[in-house]
Amino acid sequence: MGGNVWNGLDDDLKIIKFAAADGAVLWDKTFAGAAGFNDYAFALGVDASGNVVVAGEEQQSATDSDWKIIKYAAADGAILWQRGYAGAAGGLDIPFAVAIDSAGNAIVAGNTHDGTNFDARVAKYAAADGATLWEKTFAGADGGDDMFYGLALGAGGDAYVAGFTFTSAGSNDWNVARYAASDGALTWRRTVAGSGNLSDVAVAIAVDAQGNAIAGGRINDSSDPANRDMHAVRFAAADGAPLWRWTHAGSGGGFDRVAALATRGSVVFVAGESLEAGAPAGWRVAKLEEVPVTFALAVSKAGAGTVASTPAGIACGSTCVADFASGSVVSLSATPAPGSFFAGWSGACTGTGACSVTMDAAKAVTATFTLETAIPRLVNLSTRVPVRTGNDVMIGGFIIGGSQPKTVVVRARGPSLAQAGVAGALANPQLQLFAGASSIGYNDDWGQAANAQALQTSGYAPSNAQESAILATLAPGAYTAIVSGVGNTTGIGLVEVFELDRPAIPLVNISTRGVVLTGADVMIGGFIIQGDAPRTVIVRARGPSLAAAGVPNVLANPLLQLFSGATPVAVNDNWGDGPDAAAIQAAGFAPANALESAIRMTLAPGAYTAIVTGAGGATGVGIIEVFAQ
Repeated sequence: MGGNVWNGLDDDLKIIKFAAADGAVLWDKTFAGAAGFNDYAFALGVDASGNVVVAGEEQQSATDSDWKIIKYAAADGAILWQRGYAGAAGGLDIPFAVAIDSAGNAIVAGNTHDGTNFDARVAKYAAADGATLWEKTFAGADGGDDMFYGLALGAGGDAYVAGFTFTSAGSNDWNVARYAASDGALTWRRTVAGSGNLSDVAVAIAVDAQGNAIAGGRINDSSDPANRDMHAVRFAAADGAPLWRWTHAGSGGGFDRVAALATRGSVVFVAGESLEAGAPAGWRVAKLEEVPVTFALAVSKAGAGTVASTPAGIACGSTCVADFASGSVVSLSATPAPGSFFAGWSGACTGTGACSVTMDAAKAVTATFTLETAIPRLVNLSTRVPVRTGNDVMIGGFIIGGSQPKTVVVRARGPSLAQAGVAGALANPQLQLFAGASSIGYNDDWGQAANAQALQTSGYAPSNAQESAILATLAPGAYTAIVSGVGNTTGIGLVEVFELDRPAIPLVNISTRGVVLTGADVMIGGFIIQGDAPRTVIVRARGPSLAAAGVPNVLANPLLQLFSGATPVAVNDNWGDGPDAAAIQAAGFAPANALESAIRMTLAPGAYTAIVTGAGGATGVGIIEVFAQ
C-alpha cells in the first residue's frame, strides 16, 4: 500500500507491505523530503520478484515539486534505488501512474512544467539502477496544459497513456497515445472530444489481448459545464483508430465519469461515478462485452451456377448476403451448372481463378456463368495435306489461350480418308506432340493408348484402328503436332484438334505446314466457329517467308480460298491487294512476303474450309494459319 502520512509538520510518502494471510505489517517505510513540505505517493507497481516501485511527488517549495521514483526490496523494504526528475524551476512535476514490464523496468507517466504550462511526460527506468532508458514529453501545439493520468503496458512492453491536451478552442480533449517499448518512439496518438467543447479528460487505460487500448474518463456533450458523461473508447492496436465508444449519461444531469477500468478477454469493466435523478452521486460499474465488428459480403450471380464460401455463409444459386468478421479472408468458389462454364468474377474479385476477399469493409462480388454454346470461338480444327518424309512431313501447330489448362484431342488420320474417296491416303499415320522442343506425347494406333477408353468416351476416337490420337490436358501455351507415316510411308493425311472442356479458354493461332501439290493434293484446312455470335478470324497462306527459316522447296506464290460448305466466301492472292489489308496490318498479322495471302473476315457460326494452292499450278511447302481475333 502506498500513500502519505502526516508527521505533525507536513505529509511524508508512506509505503507498507501487509501479509497475505492475516494483513500483518511485514515492513513499513517512509520517505521524507525537505522539512516543511509535503511528499505524496500516487502509484506503485510490483515486479516479478515482489520488489515495489513507488511513484510520487517530492515538494521543494509551495510552488515547486519533482517526480520521486523509489524502488523497495521485496524482503525488507530496503531502498534499492531512487530517482528524481525536475522540470523548469518553480513548476509542479507530478507522476500519476507506474507500470512494470516483464524485465522489471519501470515506466512512469504524469506531467512536467515547462515554466509556463504543464506538459505530459512518460519515462522508462532501468530495473537494475533506475537509469533513464528513454523519456518523452508531449506539449500540444495550441499551448495550454497537457497531462498523462493513465498508463498501461502491452504484451511487448509498449506504453499506452491517457490524459488530456489543450486545444485552440480553449478546452481540453482526451489525449491517448502508444509509445514503443524499445526507444519510446510514438506509434500513434488519438484525441477524443465531446460535442460540448468543454473539458474532456481520460484518466484510465487498459490493453486487451490483441493490443487494443481501452481508455476511460469523462466527456461533455452539452453546453452545461457541470454536465459530464462517463465515456470509454476502444482504440485499434495498429493505428489507434477508434473501434467503438460507450457513453453513460446519468439522468441527474451531473458530473459522471469513468475512474478505473480493466479488461478480461474481450470484456471491458468500467467503474466510476454517476448522478441519477432523485439520488446522490454514487458508484457505477458496467461490464462492456464487445460485439464483433462484421461486414456484409454480397454475392450476385449471372447465368447458371452456384457460389459457396469458406468459411461458410455464402451458399447460393442466386443473390445472397452474409456477414463476416472484420479482417477475415473469405474464399469463394464458383461451380457452373451442366452446359455452362464459369466466365469470371467482377467487383471485389476479377479473373477466373480463386476469389479471396479480405473483409475490411462491405464487399460485393458477381459471378458470371455462360452457356457453353454461347461463346463465339474456333473449334474442331483440321488440315489435310500430302504427308511425305523428312522436312515434308505434316506439321500442325496450335495455341491454348487463357490462364487455365484445357483438355484437347489431337488426331492423325489417313486410312479413314480412303473411305471418303480420297486417293493415296496415308496408310498408317503416327502422331507426335511437342511443347516447344520437348516431346510430351506419342501415339501409333489410338487403341494402344493408355487412355484409349477415355478417347472412346469422348466421342473423338478415330474410326480406323491404325489411326492415331492423343488426349491430353495442356497448360496455356504453344504446341506442335507432327504427322508422319510409320516406316516412312507417304500419302494424304489429316491432322485435327478438338476441345473437350473449358469453352471459355480458346484455341487460337492454328497452323499446319505441309507439301502443297495440285489437284486433290492441295492443302485443305477446316475450322468451325461455334457460339451464338459471329467471330472475326484471319486466315493466312504462306510459302516464301518459310525459306528464311531454312525450309527448302517452299511454295513460291500461295493462293488462298475460303469456303462455307461448297460456297466460296473469299479469295486472296497477295495479301496487300485485299480489301482488309490495312486491318490485317494493324492487327499484326500481315505476312512477311508480299506474295503470301491473307483473308480477314467476320464469320457467322458454322463450318469453314480454307484451300491453299500454288498460283499457276506451282507446288512446294506451304503453311496455312487461322487466327481468332
